[in-house]
Formats: sequence, structure tokens, C-alpha cells
Amino acid sequence: MASTRHFAFANLDEQIFVRLGYRDLMNRMHEDYYRVEAVSGGTRIPDEEGRTRFRTWNATMPKELSDVRGLDLLNKLPHSESPRR
Repeated sequence: MASTRHFAFANLDEQIFVRLGYRDLMNRMHEDYYRVEAVSGGTRIPDEEGRTRFRTWNATMPKELSDVRGLDLLNKLPHSESPRR
């Protein structure tokens, strides 16, 4: 896809964050936040970092990743930042 736009390469970095909400045996609500590594697992992140990331995410127009195509992302690159051959 990058070659059809005459880019030498395209690096689309993805980060996955998960908010896990649950109630414990005492019926207390909890929220935990994780940075999830692709195909491997996740690491717990501080609550404030998780809240900040999800606040930012919710303030944007979230997009279902299964609906995203690589060419759509390449088309959003500003031409001044586009790596050329």
C-alpha cells in the first residue's frame, strides 16, 4: 500500500490499552488499566495514566480497528511528512 502512494515505507505503530471494570466480593467497583502487548499479554499501568488515556480516547471519535484499512491511514498522512522514494 505504501508503494502505491510512492512512499519508501510506512510505519503505523499501534498501542493497545484496556480498561477493566469489575465488582469485587464486597460489591465494590474497581477499574484497572492495562497496556496490552500484541499477541502476548499486558502490564498494569497506574490508574491516573489509564484514566488520562481513556479520557483522551473518549474525547476523540473512536474507530473500530476492524474497520480501518492501511490505505485509509496512509491517506491521512500530511504530504509534507510523507517519506518519499
